[in-house]
Amino acid sequence: MMVSRLFNIFVAVVTLFAIFSLKTFEITTLDKISFLSAIMLIFAVLHLVLDYYSLGRRFVITPYNIFFTALFIFNLGYSITNGFPGGPKFTDIPVDESIIFRAVEYVSLSIVVFSLGYLLFCSPRGVKGGPVEIEGFFRKKEVRTISVLLLLLSLPFLVYELLNKIILVSRYGYLGYYKNVDDSSLGSIISSFSSFAIMMLLVCIVLFKGEKTITVLLTLAFFLATALNIMLGFRAGGMLPFLVYLYIRDRYIRKVNYIGALPIVLLTFIIVFPIIAEYRDFIGQSNRNLGSENESGLIGIIRELGRTFQATAYTMKVLDFTNEFRLGWSYVGALGLVLPSGVLGIDVESVRPSVWLVSIVDPVFKRAGGGLGFSMIAESYYNFGILGGLAAMFLQGILIGKLSEISLFSRRYILGLLAAAYMSVLVFYVRQEAVGVVRGFFWFVVGTYAAYLITCYRGNAVEARRLRELGGDR
Repeated sequence: MMVSRLFNIFVAVVTLFAIFSLKTFEITTLDKISFLSAIMLIFAVLHLVLDYYSLGRRFVITPYNIFFTALFIFNLGYSITNGFPGGPKFTDIPVDESIIFRAVEYVSLSIVVFSLGYLLFCSPRGVKGGPVEIEGFFRKKEVRTISVLLLLLSLPFLVYELLNKIILVSRYGYLGYYKNVDDSSLGSIISSFSSFAIMMLLVCIVLFKGEKTITVLLTLAFFLATALNIMLGFRAGGMLPFLVYLYIRDRYIRKVNYIGALPIVLLTFIIVFPIIAEYRDFIGQSNRNLGSENESGLIGIIRELGRTFQATAYTMKVLDFTNEFRLGWSYVGALGLVLPSGVLGIDVESVRPSVWLVSIVDPVFKRAGGGLGFSMIAESYYNFGILGGLAAMFLQGILIGKLSEISLFSRRYILGLLAAAYMSVLVFYVRQEAVGVVRGFFWFVVGTYAAYLITCYRGNAVEARRLRELGGDR
């Protein structure tokens, strides 16, 4: 196990040297990008395989490797598919080739140093994980009650968001959805609680294991939500929570037969997703015009998911002229916005780099309600430039790794379960800003855990008093 971890670190260091040495090659910029993409593809495969062995070959899917895979696909999928013979060569991003290469290089370095943060500070353990039942202090009845109440509180937001997606996609098409969706504070609240509902569905599925009827209903609700997202064209919104579900089922309920599940996953990617892509682009076709070509097939899917890369390219292009790095303001502001924005007087838009980016690159598109998206990698560069940005990615690799470690090995069952379920929300950080995930962590994980603690403390106190009274009667 330790040998696998050490070899994984060695592979990461060699990859760093390979990335830096590529600049010395006397080849075209596009060829450099192709070579770099190939290097990173090899690195990603080796990294995940070696991590599997370092964990004693017990967990095929972990919170960390779900996050790492999403980070890789969403930020490098675009450049990798451009490396295929006959593939488009970044013609749809109006940025110089030199900036494209620098962006691919920075994204590659970010992914490698992110993995090094995990590898160096999160210990491999070839054990079967933490406890499989709720431990002493936490009372199953109280924990279940709080979980159901939180699920019932958040479920209407999930239903509303899904219905809203159905209406907007059927009327305007998938791409037109982003021009018409509510991006106000109220819209953000609805979206946040909708994500929380998915998280609490996962928590309740585990807490009610053994009670077949309830578990089936909860699982059906979860799959209905993810399936609707996939059918409406929000493939990441369906597949990423599904991967988290597979891990949670494997870790907390029963071991998953991944070999049996593999054909279903491949069938979904190769056949179902392309059909959905064709269908969603047909609906509302006259209303969409976002400069995106119609692509299908597995390569087209990866390329489309990888469009998150454009946020990094545009950010580098803008900051080459202004050189106005934010020195961590978006991270500090994200922490400040754990409280309602009016409490500390923080302007929400000032800590949202995506708003800044589209305002500069395409203000007309912004006024029409559009956006260019953002990502954790683009945000690291936006705040600190290259060196500071890589340091930020290294630290975030440690944090994500620790969260995965808590889920895998914590002796506190409830804390581990919440950490695992929250990955269904956190994984979208690979294509978002920090403000959403930081607030979500404090409210969804810390807040829920605190509610469990308070309720169980009261329950234990009442039980202790009852036992004392019974003892006194005797």
